[in-house]
Amino acid sequence: MPAIAANAMLNKYLEQASAAFYSPNRSQYPFKDKTESNLAVATYYLYQALNESNPTPLDDKLRCNILLTLANIKTFQGRLSSALSLYAEALPLATRQQRQDILCYLAVWHHATGQQMLSRWYQHQLAENSPSSLYQSNHHAPPAVLLNRSLEILNRCLAQPVRYLTDISEKTPDSSQRISSLSSSSLPCSSLSYSSWRASSLEASSAHAFVILGHTLNADGSMSARLLNRLALALQLATRYPTSKILVSGGLAKQGMSEAERMAHWLSQQGVSPQRLLVESQSANTIENLRFSLPLLLQAGIRHATLLSTADHVHRAQIVGDILQAQHSDCDSTAAPDAEYATSDNHALRTTGSQIHLDHIAVQNQLDRAHPYPPEGQTRLNCYIDALQAMGMHAFRVSIQCD
Repeated sequence: MPAIAANAMLNKYLEQASAAFYSPNRSQYPFKDKTESNLAVATYYLYQALNESNPTPLDDKLRCNILLTLANIKTFQGRLSSALSLYAEALPLATRQQRQDILCYLAVWHHATGQQMLSRWYQHQLAENSPSSLYQSNHHAPPAVLLNRSLEILNRCLAQPVRYLTDISEKTPDSSQRISSLSSSSLPCSSLSYSSWRASSLEASSAHAFVILGHTLNADGSMSARLLNRLALALQLATRYPTSKILVSGGLAKQGMSEAERMAHWLSQQGVSPQRLLVESQSANTIENLRFSLPLLLQAGIRHATLLSTADHVHRAQIVGDILQAQHSDCDSTAAPDAEYATSDNHALRTTGSQIHLDHIAVQNQLDRAHPYPPEGQTRLNCYIDALQAMGMHAFRVSIQCD
């Protein structure tokens, strides 16, 4: 096969893999006159691309990125042993940047599987491969620093039980004291320690906000039952804490309105003042929920935010929010935003040095109340997947090749 034709076939496989990977059709993706999971189809086409080596072999960088993408898909499927083997297979092919990423993946997933000694060994290797001196000129935090902070956040958050409204004390009559009780009822999962948070806690409850995380709207634009449950909880809290702000977060518009706009409209209909509402209507997933919401909260003077979602989601959101803040924390002189984060929407995070203390309250119903503690299974796996993405580690790493 001529080289141009081979390259066209390679691109076709990569395009098909990308289409399957990013498809919202997770379980009934069309494939060869039947249906498969989208990840299974993406895997098939990536292996086809990997084997497309005649007459021109794949260069090491592309082969490495295909192997990394396959490994990431294995983690999504819970097949961590297979993923670790693929990461190891990719390592000899890696460029310097790819090597740093692989060491990070290996440290995180060995941590997830309880192999702490191996995790620490890969953390040490990453520190040696990305010394701080390389990052002083561009003011970026060394990857090893961010990895260390992220694993600490995972440890703290995954050790925290799911909190419900019934777990929040109502003993103090003053609203500002009640808001403080939200942060003291359990060890906070944030880059601020518990003691430093109490020391820096603000008395004014106007510095507190509830953040309602969105959920996909129905096809007719109406809100799902899961989203309505979150709003019902938010309404109770809005009444109980009348000076707290309420931020609604979620894009993915249906019938001309985003999730956030639907939520804001519903809350206004229930009597919540529009002056209390902050609206973030651009996000399409949990990472973006927090990435776009944190600057809005800082700009509104918020120092403490309580995330409202389902029990299987609150740990993920809290981990993401804390890791995003850890990337821009002033506690390390080398810390600074990455290029993707350097936007006007995130200016507040980059310039104030402020940290928002994050905690959560979960929707309480019979199903969610049975949520295991600590998080386990797919819920725990999703926490690690989201942590990596919050660190800037994109799961699908291959791109179309030029002719």
